[in-house]
Amino acid sequence: MSIQSGAIQSSSLEDLVKGITIMSNIRFSYDIGRSEYISLVSTPPVPRLLHSNDPPTEIEASLIRRTISQVEHEASLMENPWLTARNQQALAQRRVHYAQFIGEQRSLLSPLRHFPSEIFSEIFIHYRICVDESLPPMLLAHICRRWRVAALSTSQLWCTLPTLDLDSARGRDPRFIEILRSYMSWSGALPLTLHLYNTVSTFSSHPILDAIIPHSPRWRNVNLDVNTASFAAYTGIRGKLAALHTLKIRLHAEPSFEPMAPSDLFALAPNLREVSVEGEGPQDWLILPWHQLARFSGKLKQAPRILRAAPQLMTCELSAVLGHPMVYRPFDPVTLHLLQSLSLHSDWGSVHSPQLLDNLILPNLEVFRFRGPSFLVNSCISTFSSCSLRSLTLYTSALQGGDFPRLLVHTPLLTDLDVDTCGMPWNVAIPLIFSPDQPPLVPALLRLTFRTHDIQDHIVAVIKSRCDFLQVPNPPHTYSVARLECARIVFRSPIVCRSAQDYLEAWSGKNHPESGTVVGWNNHLNNILLGKKIPDQKKLQSVHSIFSTIENYGTIYVENLRLSRLHILMRRISLSPRVPGDESYKFRTRAAVLLEQWTPALFENAKTCRWITEGDSDLVYVPESDIQGYGHELLTLLVFGRTQSRDCKWERTT
Repeated sequence: MSIQSGAIQSSSLEDLVKGITIMSNIRFSYDIGRSEYISLVSTPPVPRLLHSNDPPTEIEASLIRRTISQVEHEASLMENPWLTARNQQALAQRRVHYAQFIGEQRSLLSPLRHFPSEIFSEIFIHYRICVDESLPPMLLAHICRRWRVAALSTSQLWCTLPTLDLDSARGRDPRFIEILRSYMSWSGALPLTLHLYNTVSTFSSHPILDAIIPHSPRWRNVNLDVNTASFAAYTGIRGKLAALHTLKIRLHAEPSFEPMAPSDLFALAPNLREVSVEGEGPQDWLILPWHQLARFSGKLKQAPRILRAAPQLMTCELSAVLGHPMVYRPFDPVTLHLLQSLSLHSDWGSVHSPQLLDNLILPNLEVFRFRGPSFLVNSCISTFSSCSLRSLTLYTSALQGGDFPRLLVHTPLLTDLDVDTCGMPWNVAIPLIFSPDQPPLVPALLRLTFRTHDIQDHIVAVIKSRCDFLQVPNPPHTYSVARLECARIVFRSPIVCRSAQDYLEAWSGKNHPESGTVVGWNNHLNNILLGKKIPDQKKLQSVHSIFSTIENYGTIYVENLRLSRLHILMRRISLSPRVPGDESYKFRTRAAVLLEQWTPALFENAKTCRWITEGDSDLVYVPESDIQGYGHELLTLLVFGRTQSRDCKWERTT
């Protein structure tokens, strides 16, 4: 600052005033920081709110806002460059204290503190039902006082009891029994869902049963995974199952298994609609209110007699019993007007399940599944001719060449067909090939699945003829069929699936000598980075060397990438949350860079492909008409496949 003739120049006067102001701010800020600030932080305006979720009163909220404003003002003074240059470390610590204090006080003004308990209850119920069914409701009661009050007053949270293990020592612990009784109290009068597990120990009474059997009128969904010797311990529920709707029983028999004595524990359950029974031996011993059941799954030796007593059945799954084949004597016709889905499983020995169909009249049957070694077409024809079958699943090796078309002639409305061709004649699928000049079988078919050991040309011909045919407007003397929405081939092993895709897409490494090298890279990287064992430093170094070789290799033919699936492996590495050695060698980043380099060529190559890999062993066909759009999503599926199989086709990209 310069002085002339005893007077201060105007510009110098402005500098002087600015300097005095800054110095006063510095002095004031340091005083606040050393005394008032410390007392302000150590003594919050409303300390009681820091240890609860109670909402502040209007006066408390006003005091908190004023305090926050004061601290923010003091924090703004610390941004002065003159101040921060004097002690950087002390100022940094003080900024942290300011930020923590402001954040803590602002949390006291959160709208969540004003939420009514009813909204918390709705959030808890929604999360438990839609997000995580395994969430222990007791966890919600340990967060804070408000959450505890809301959780304990929400009866729906306590209606599903934890799995009750009657074999464990915990099941007899008085503290656990007390918690169980609390569950019963907190659930109010709502229906209960419970799972009882007892496969080893035998008993006539148990503390858990003593706690829950008095509440049996509220049992709605019951899963009994129990020992046959302890089944008698449940006699206290007889005649007290007014709310029971769904019953699942899985019996674990002793080595010296003897047939169960007839049990009427569930005979008086007026709302029972769904029953599933698993275990050794026929399950006719279980006396049920058959006249009201809508769904049943189990092993029955006297199926005709029981089915006659179950006119309300809509879904039925019957399995053969080891040592008790389902061989039935002729019986009077049984009509089940409501039955829509029927499954017959006879996986053991010579079982004549189709005899059951001879005298069954099922006018509304839409879904039929059969699994087993013995299958009589004539029995099914008489049944299918009187219904409107929509879905048919056949896993059997007993079909002859002409049986399959004879069966399909009687299912003109069929939309879903799932056939296991393993063990069948090689030409079993030929009648399904569509030709415009011949009447087609199952013209309404939309979803087709073949299960096979190996690729078969006639299966591919069926799929292409029903996906890629040309519609001729007003054709003379020609026929038409619905275009398949999903055509799938399921192989018995991933290796066969990959070989089949190579064959169908005409991928061959014969013209490229380095194909074996690329396959070797893929196998080595897959075994080390995605294997079950944690690799040591030597193996990680070898992976680093392979990455370096690939990065410096130059152009890799697309066919070699497709044959080796190296691009799929790189995608898995780049998307994996944890990769061994990634901290040191950056494998995920390097894989993403390589993938970015390969993607344009892979997408261009995908425009000539037709098969999408789903899971490990499925191939799904993409019709030629759908691939013309070359949508990004479709190209991605053709290049990388889909991790998990789906029942529906891939989604079109517009």
